[in-house]
Amino acid sequence: PTSLPIRDGALVQTPAHLVGVVSGGSFRRLYDGRMVASYGYAGKPRLLVPTAVITALPTAELTAR
Repeated sequence: PTSLPIRDGALVQTPAHLVGVVSGGSFRRLYDGRMVASYGYAGKPRLLVPTAVITALPTAELTAR
């Protein structure tokens, strides 16, 4: 898959319902609405990204800011 430049801090969602934030070039998964809110994201707007683009990124745990 072609990689897309996704800026740090972007809240992304895929058709496979993976939701997370991109940080340091890694995908950091958000598992539920409470988690989204606790990290200060309003939940929208979300950048809709093909699942293959996200699965091609390294993954990392989301850490407190």
